[in-house]
Amino acid sequence: MNLLDFLAAAYLAFGVWRGRKRGIIKEAPGTVSLLVLFFSGWGLMKSLYRGLLFSSEMVGHSVGVFTFIGLVIATVVLWRKIRARIRMRAERLCPEVYRSRAGAVAGGVKALVFAAIMLLILAKGPFRGLAQGSGLGSAVIWMMLPAQPAT
Repeated sequence: MNLLDFLAAAYLAFGVWRGRKRGIIKEAPGTVSLLVLFFSGWGLMKSLYRGLLFSSEMVGHSVGVFTFIGLVIATVVLWRKIRARIRMRAERLCPEVYRSRAGAVAGGVKALVFAAIMLLILAKGPFRGLAQGSGLGSAVIWMMLPAQPAT
């Protein structure tokens, strides 16, 4: 264990406290968005890059910029609609008595996923040794990053 583990544990405690304070209705959209980013973002980045590169080559590179801006705007609009649906579903499915507890769980999950994302970013940069030295960092690196061949 190193300083990163203690920082992650402190952030996790803060996330649980904040989630309990805000409740499940406000925490659910953020938690869902981070989970989607974490589990699909790594693979989607390559596909989006190839799709944007192909579309910009087909219609000219200047139009590719407008395509990218259009995709970003469409994504933001779509996410706002989905976020409202997630809030409505959380309000409908979770009874009033359990909303603060469920918010604490959602806040904890969101904090844990955010800490894992930050450790993965550190692991891809020059701080790989620091990230590997932490317990959470080594577990996340083992699960998410491909094995490096020995040279």
